[in-house]
Amino acid sequence: MMTKEYSEALAEALAYCRKYLPHQGRLENFIHHNTLHAFTDRPFDRAVLEAWELYGNIPYPKLRDYNEWLVRGEIEKRDLWEIIEAEVPGVLNKNFQVGAYTLSGTEFLEVLLSQSAPYRFPFFEMYGKKFRKTEAVFRHWKQILLKFADQGKLDIWMPNLWKRTFLGGKSRIFHEALDETQGLVLRCLSAYFDRGIRQIELPHTQEGLLAFFFIYFKCAPPLARSWRKQLSKNIEFYRSRYGAQGASDVLLDVLMAVGIPAKEWKHYLFSIVYRFKGWAALILATADKESPVFTEFVAMLSLCELSKIQDNYHGRLEKMVEVGKKLPACQPIQKIYENNLRGIIRHLLSKQSSARDLLQIKEEELFQLFEVCLTFHNFFKRKLYQRALDQKSNRDFLIAVAMRQKNPQDEKKVPQPKFIALGCIDEREESFRRHLEECEPQAQTQATAGHFGLNIEFQAYRRTHYQKLCPAPQTPFVRVKEVSSSKVDPTLDKLGQVIFWLERALFHPVYGALVTLVVSPILSFGFLVRVFFPIPYKALKQRGIQKLFTNQWKSQLVLEFQTPEDESKLVKAMAETLIMGGLKRIEVPYVFIVGHGSTSLNNPHEAAHDCGACAGGRGWPNARLFAELANRSHVRALLETFGVTMKPHSRFIGAYHNTSSDDVEFMDLPEPLPQALQDILTIFKLAGQKNAIERNRRFLDDKILKNRDRAKSSIVRRSLALDQVRPEYGHATNAYLVIGPRPLTRGLFMDRRSFLCSYHFHDDPEGLYLKNILKTVAPVCIGINLEYYFSWVDKEGYGCGTKIPHNINGLNGVMNGYMSDLLLGLPLQMTEIHRPVRLKVLVAAPVSWVQNVLKELPEIHHEVEHEWFYLSVLDPETKQLFSWSQGGFQEVRIPEVRFPTYDYSLEYIQGSRDFLGFALRKEEACV
Repeated sequence: MMTKEYSEALAEALAYCRKYLPHQGRLENFIHHNTLHAFTDRPFDRAVLEAWELYGNIPYPKLRDYNEWLVRGEIEKRDLWEIIEAEVPGVLNKNFQVGAYTLSGTEFLEVLLSQSAPYRFPFFEMYGKKFRKTEAVFRHWKQILLKFADQGKLDIWMPNLWKRTFLGGKSRIFHEALDETQGLVLRCLSAYFDRGIRQIELPHTQEGLLAFFFIYFKCAPPLARSWRKQLSKNIEFYRSRYGAQGASDVLLDVLMAVGIPAKEWKHYLFSIVYRFKGWAALILATADKESPVFTEFVAMLSLCELSKIQDNYHGRLEKMVEVGKKLPACQPIQKIYENNLRGIIRHLLSKQSSARDLLQIKEEELFQLFEVCLTFHNFFKRKLYQRALDQKSNRDFLIAVAMRQKNPQDEKKVPQPKFIALGCIDEREESFRRHLEECEPQAQTQATAGHFGLNIEFQAYRRTHYQKLCPAPQTPFVRVKEVSSSKVDPTLDKLGQVIFWLERALFHPVYGALVTLVVSPILSFGFLVRVFFPIPYKALKQRGIQKLFTNQWKSQLVLEFQTPEDESKLVKAMAETLIMGGLKRIEVPYVFIVGHGSTSLNNPHEAAHDCGACAGGRGWPNARLFAELANRSHVRALLETFGVTMKPHSRFIGAYHNTSSDDVEFMDLPEPLPQALQDILTIFKLAGQKNAIERNRRFLDDKILKNRDRAKSSIVRRSLALDQVRPEYGHATNAYLVIGPRPLTRGLFMDRRSFLCSYHFHDDPEGLYLKNILKTVAPVCIGINLEYYFSWVDKEGYGCGTKIPHNINGLNGVMNGYMSDLLLGLPLQMTEIHRPVRLKVLVAAPVSWVQNVLKELPEIHHEVEHEWFYLSVLDPETKQLFSWSQGGFQEVRIPEVRFPTYDYSLEYIQGSRDFLGFALRKEEACV
């Protein structure tokens, strides 16, 4: 029975684990998020170091990466010196006397910052005289440094950072226990949480995880190891004593048996659960707050560990308690100063200083040199470089936008656009919109969140479940079901149902074997064609199956309203979407609502390529529903009550842009097709081909193609090939978010790096739309940016390594091989071309508006204050720029810079594979 004291200690320990464990939803709803969401209440640089302390993951890129970017011009020395002067005042202007040689502060820091860690001599120097001299001086100087440390004059430990570890000699047994029981735990979790493999529901899954574990693992196999038999005994004991619902009692009993002090429970339990951080992340992201499943999960792990420990100590309770009381062990982290000392010694030897002179230097003269070497330790140098990288990126971004406002093209007004395309804010759509405007200068493009304000659950035709298609924090209030039209041939409809039943039967343990025997020859032929001839396979599928079952009939969308007010909610959401996009008055003949998604085969991370605003789904159902509703006369009448007017002849058309193949599909087109509309569809096709050329240059395993048809064919092949691990790079390269009207960035080449969200402050007198954007859109973009940052920085700790050996586990997540913990973060094939910079957000609105909104959104205010992203404001009336710094907005003076100009984007790219700087499009229009 738990006492109040122990009950509170256990609740505190579980709350600590819930807070600092990662969160990640199921694979089908994979949403990008800030990997360190629990640390946003503290400054970014402090947070990444504390996360390194807790998780052991790398906080910044390596020094060799920074040095490479410095050479490429992505980091400027002036920024570096400015940041160093702010962090360590006076060090640059200081002279250091080392024997007969005088080192200036700038020269000293040049040496320190140019070394990569760990420092390595070239191979031909390893056995040379210079290396031996360097090592002799280093050993002597190190003794002097340690002497100063013993005297308390120098601190050689990381300040305020302590490694809490259970890997000490006496505590090693605790981790060995988890290693040997890992397979059993993974089998239990995979079976209990399975959502996509089994057709027959296992009994007892509704009784809870701990009950499921007690029932299915109570009996040990005949040849089981001794710890497994001990586990069976423990299961029988705790099941009879506390029952399946007593997870907290079981957990407390185990903690008392092991002898862990109550004040250390949170660290001890965290070290256990973090070994299964992937499953813990899934449980925390999907379970309700009132659900006991997380407590049951922790109790199951602790019970497995107890069984192994008991087996190792042969049931000697007093020995286990003695070991448990010594946990956890805290170890301070020694500063990295050796590389700095070796670098300075080698530099001095290259300046004709002799080793003998360096050995004879007085100890007092070395004190200042040691002090700087300890200050500029490895992580501190990386912090300086990262700030310089972000500062250069932010300055270039603001200069480009400012110069764009002075472009003569800004004064050019298009009296009447030929058509409007409303798409998603996704940075992958930035290049597509740019090419669309180049192909048709009178095209008007706008962007909003990819669900277009429609919070729906969607059930596709011949599918068994509904899928959420709205942002993760929001709740759908309307269900939409796709059904066949009355025009469909009953015979074809019946045949389609048979094919659907065969697809489902393949997963059944009995029917699957029978179906496989019958259809395996057909499937094998299709598989071979798909592998070796992906493009002909696509053509065959389009001309055969799709033409047979899809093109001869049109499906219908059926709305299932739960309350009479649901339709008015939809119409209000549509009005807000159009107003935020600057579309209060629509006079064009055609408005395209363009959803997006990605199609790729053999890709367990496919949901991470789809639309984040649609909870990791594809946006075409939202786009089609929006267009269908906007074409209804009574809906248009309701839209007018919200201030949206449109001409009677204006027609909305739903479209779907596949960001993997750059195909654009259109839904519910009028019949017959008018010539003007046919010309517009051709423009969309041409824009997709040009976008394929721009994307093709970033794939290092493909040739740089300038022919549109060949580039498009290559991109389509990537999206269809079963062996392709890089169908697209997803959100890689994202760096900016612009919240403002399209003229702010139209004609500006941003290299697919910017999210673009349409916003017109004149249509938002109360600032409600701006608040909604900063509350919903900005966190999504910031989360995407930070997840790419951390997955790039530590590809194994925060990311999930290469995806080649990844397999799907029950539609829950991915694992390595046939058995491992669920993997978190993004794979190498989605982050390798990324540049790890924090997001720069630019809002086109009066500064006072943004300040008021930040006061109402404390979570956003904390993140900008703690530099998780950078916020700037462009006053639309005065054209002045302001950046957030030191607790408020400070005016930014932008120098006059001449940017490159171009007629066509492809002309500016010219086959370059790497990042390109900003450029402005010339005034004359493209044809």
